[in-house]
Amino acid sequence: MSITSKKSFKIVLDSTKSYTGIQFNAVYNVDLKKVLLDTEYDKQYEVKFSFRSRSGNAVTTGLNMNDMYVLALDFEKGYVSHTENMTRNIVGVLSVQNDFTSYSGTACPSFFECKEGDNGSIILPNLKSLNRIRLSVINCTSEGIFNSDNDGTINTNTRYICILTFTEI
Repeated sequence: MSITSKKSFKIVLDSTKSYTGIQFNAVYNVDLKKVLLDTEYDKQYEVKFSFRSRSGNAVTTGLNMNDMYVLALDFEKGYVSHTENMTRNIVGVLSVQNDFTSYSGTACPSFFECKEGDNGSIILPNLKSLNRIRLSVINCTSEGIFNSDNDGTINTNTRYICILTFTEI
């Protein structure tokens, strides 16, 4: 019996690191040559994600428990999900969580959190020409990018890390 191992690697998108655009509609450059051999670009990959932001009160984070937020990831591979206007690749729901252990008076820290198993995965047909990944957080209530005004206080208090796990199919 032969066991073949599937290639698996992670890409971390960190809002404190280098990106272009605004924090919640950010384009990250990626260099897959550091993790893939030339022969591995043609293979299909399943991609799962997790996402976590800093916690803070609603005034400083801009998070509203009454709104719904989704994450869109653009791998420059066409659309991986269907949306009405086909302008975004929605990959999952971002939950707004409260940290009741830090509750004080009238303030309860809130943050975005999504664990890898909370949403489905994305299938990419190949990784050819994957040089950039656009990460967008969308407020479904306002139908726009979260913090589209690029407010510095919100950016500082809602820094995030998104971990993408790629597994060869």
